[in-house]
Amino acid sequence: MSALDFSGPIRLIPTVKNYDWGKEGAGSLIGRLMGIGDAARPLAELWLGSHRSGPAKFEVGGRKLEWDELIELGAKEVLGVSLLSTYGRQLPFLLKVISVGRPLSIQAHPDKAAAASLHAERPELYPDSNHKPEIAVALTQAKILMGVRPQSELEALSGSGEAFGGFISEAGSVSARQLFDAICKSDDQGRCRVAEAIREEIGALGFRNENERVFMHLLDLFGPRDPGVLLSLLLNVCELAPGQALHVKPGTLHAYLSGDMLECMANSDNVARAGLTTKPLDFEALRRFANFDAHAPELVVPQESGGAAMKKVYDAGAKEFQLVEWSGEGEIELPPGRPFVGICLRGEIEFSGENTAAAGACFIVPAEAGKRKMQLRRAQLFCATASV
Repeated sequence: MSALDFSGPIRLIPTVKNYDWGKEGAGSLIGRLMGIGDAARPLAELWLGSHRSGPAKFEVGGRKLEWDELIELGAKEVLGVSLLSTYGRQLPFLLKVISVGRPLSIQAHPDKAAAASLHAERPELYPDSNHKPEIAVALTQAKILMGVRPQSELEALSGSGEAFGGFISEAGSVSARQLFDAICKSDDQGRCRVAEAIREEIGALGFRNENERVFMHLLDLFGPRDPGVLLSLLLNVCELAPGQALHVKPGTLHAYLSGDMLECMANSDNVARAGLTTKPLDFEALRRFANFDAHAPELVVPQESGGAAMKKVYDAGAKEFQLVEWSGEGEIELPPGRPFVGICLRGEIEFSGENTAAAGACFIVPAEAGKRKMQLRRAQLFCATASV
């Protein structure tokens, strides 16, 4: 195969994941970006990265190349000396767009120590040995369950009459860990009894908080046997406006309920689930690494800088990734020495006075590319890169 031109941006063809919780066709942001108006299955996730669970492809000179093929031809040119020596022949980050039509599982991602042991024990469930810190930026209004509720709210929950209070009486405590154990160790009959009692209590007293509204919605969708329905009452309900962002630390229990979001994370696909899904549940893994201390959702406030094109840098303190957003009109130039993986969500981008890309365009700017200038035309552009 002849040598490739690594002097400027290379078009990426993302991997699209079809999960039941996604959105249909043009109703999905992914569908609109990719021009998929009619899909056989819901469109849930768009992946831009090198993870083996869904590596992006490259379009170069009319040819489509796999990640390994491209790296074989130019590892140093694409990744740069620093990333290549630190992370090997993979990108250390993964960029995603997700479209949530119905709730995802209650889940958490392992830290590095837990990921290494889980991958060694059950590689079929935990496909890599890496941790998975994340930043999630709302692109539309979004609703999320995240982090354990304050102790006072758990105490109020445990004392709510014959419903939850009766269920956890054997636990002897209102700690989130013991509530988690009580729910997960219960049989279907026990969970059904408690869920129906809570339903009756809400019917008699009305909604007292947003958690009860979410509980009733999940009960209607998943039924009283699913442990995630009761577990939702242990977590904070968080609503994000477009542009707001959350830091999802390893070990944080969470579930995306609705909305379109952009995620940037370390290069991992490790997930332990506790409910609201037909996929395997792993309560034991969550007992090992999940954070059961009360903590509010952690917002990421981007660092903004002006100019013709507004720049926002979302940083969660992870060395593997940093997320940058540009919006508006004007010229930008990407710093050299590291690769940038990008997606245009709105408007147009002109690369170094040559090719023009519209909304939905995905690309990688190699670390050693000399052509790093872009002209934004009423555009919204997100790029992932390694933190420095």
